Amino acid sequence: VQGGAWSRGSPEQLFRSARYFSDRGFVSAVLEYRLADTANSPVESFSDVCHALAFMRKNADELGLVPSQVALWGISSSGQLVASAATVGCGSSEGSAGNGGPDAILLVSPVVDAVSDGLFRDLMKGHGKPASLSPTHTLARSIAPTLIMQGDADQTTPIERSRVFCERARGLGSRCELIALEGQGHVLDRPAR
Repeated sequence: VQGGAWSRGSPEQLFRSARYFSDRGFVSAVLEYRLADTANSPVESFSDVCHALAFMRKNADELGLVPSQVALWGISSSGQLVASAATVGCGSSEGSAGNGGPDAILLVSPVVDAVSDGLFRDLMKGHGKPASLSPTHTLARSIAPTLIMQGDADQTTPIERSRVFCERARGLGSRCELIALEGQGHVLDRPAR
């Protein structure tokens, strides 16, 4: 799921990364979601991610997927969408967590505390409370295994927020690992990715 501050970017940004995973034996798909604009907010983006998950599971045989082994990868703002799919869930009993969310998540420089993110709060105005889609604030039970990779010099999404998220997740019995990359900033540089 591509990043882009909820309001820009395109699926094509991740085609190269999808090929990387595909070359290593994964079935890869790049999800498209409505970008935040005058009519849409992160609420619609989140809904689209959940609908894409449901579509993949419903069509697992045709797509060559194991419906209980669907992992999502999110970068920055899409890290919020992916992590929220795990914490809030996607409104069904599918998946290993029984909430319709992913079965594993990989996050790069994620927005896990969306309440502290000014842009997210602005985009949510008139669409709901920021805490309702903030992964740290909606983390109430065990979630899918989580790996977070983040630069320790990230000023956009401070690594301390990811530490808090992982500590809370582990406290609820989840597996959450944070890999801090020394000297790296937001979204990491290409070789680190």
